[in-house]
Amino acid sequence: MKALLTFLFLFFCNPLYAKNITIASDNWCPYICNNQENPGYIVEMINDILQNANFNVKNETMPLARALKYLQNAEVDLVLGVTKQHIDHYLLTANHVAIGSFANDFFVQNNNPWRFTSINNLAKQLLEGRKVGIIKGYFYGHEIKALIDKYPDSFIYAHGDYPLQQLIERLKSGRIDILLDSKNTVFNLTKQANISELDYAGSQGKETKLYVGLSKPREEQLLSIIDKGIVNYRQTGKLEQLLLKYGINDWH
Repeated sequence: MKALLTFLFLFFCNPLYAKNITIASDNWCPYICNNQENPGYIVEMINDILQNANFNVKNETMPLARALKYLQNAEVDLVLGVTKQHIDHYLLTANHVAIGSFANDFFVQNNNPWRFTSINNLAKQLLEGRKVGIIKGYFYGHEIKALIDKYPDSFIYAHGDYPLQQLIERLKSGRIDILLDSKNTVFNLTKQANISELDYAGSQGKETKLYVGLSKPREEQLLSIIDKGIVNYRQTGKLEQLLLKYGINDWH
């Protein structure tokens, strides 16, 4: 009897079989929102998939850089919205079926005539002393990284729980000249806050896919559940309905 109790204790305490899931992600609405009623389409989809598999899900909002560190140390189970660059840089395991995509989109004050046409065009702005606002912990692709490495003083980082709000305020006040993020997130925030001082200044045009990062103890247990769940969401039409709710186009 004692041996059986010991076995059951070890069985249910093993992370492989644990039914409580902690998900960490930053506030990047409409993908991931710090809002209980409308938590973002990625949060709604992944929560629904895991809850249907009888997991107890807890969502925590924190800066992305911190969430990724926690994931490395298995202090959280999942991080939502990671890119291939995050996966490679942090040596993460991720699911295989994309949960979304975004492009590098640029915004300026509406009295600024500049529009993005090429990386060289952006580099010229940096040489002329313009400042670009970006979010700490995000990756923007190899071409933008090369510019960051070459002109580190030209890129101003925002961090904390609401980094995009910080960047928008800095752009409005003239502390940065160009804001780099996804138009889905910027349009969502400016619409909610009734901000009209920003103009869309073009896109780099290369879509970056988003995935779910998994902690090492959880990858065997959760990877297949998440991938099959996302495929089922699309096949049953649930994804289309969810994306319509948040005003997002299907990336597939």
